Amino acid sequence: RAKASKAADRPHKNLLGIPWRAAFALQDAGWYLRNATVWHKPNNMPVSAQDRLASRYEMLFLLTKKPRYWFDLDPIREPLTGRIRPADAAGRNPGDVWTIPVTPFKDAHFAPFPSELPRRCIQAGCRPAGTVLDPFSGAGTTALAAQQLGRKAIGIDINAKYHDIALKRMSNAPLPFGEAS
Repeated sequence: RAKASKAADRPHKNLLGIPWRAAFALQDAGWYLRNATVWHKPNNMPVSAQDRLASRYEMLFLLTKKPRYWFDLDPIREPLTGRIRPADAAGRNPGDVWTIPVTPFKDAHFAPFPSELPRRCIQAGCRPAGTVLDPFSGAGTTALAAQQLGRKAIGIDINAKYHDIALKRMSNAPLPFGEAS
């Protein structure tokens, strides 16, 4: 007999759709949902579940507070192959499915994402010398990518141990290109 989940009034083992629920709640709070991007993980960790398929993706959302916002597609364009039209000389739009392998991480954090993921988001969505806010900063991968791209970063996490990991990673990281040490 299925028992109801206290968190969402759904039967046990029912997907809750948290990423989409969060995106819709942000829309209800006045945010603009501009993109839903799939992070395809070709080398995802094995899953022991026998009664469902293994998830090979996560969702990323581009949200803005205004209908007009700063966005720079050029740094994340993909190289072209074959015949190039003059309008496409800088590369093609990467689309809304990003295949980025999961990378190993030795510190005590369950599931940090690869730095390429926040790097793309920051390059496209944060002005040079701007500030990146990560409200679920974990091991600081987003802050580290921001630092390496010459942006400032604010990280928030409920687990203080993760902040210690993030600060250690950032203090050991090279300075952004062109900055004196």
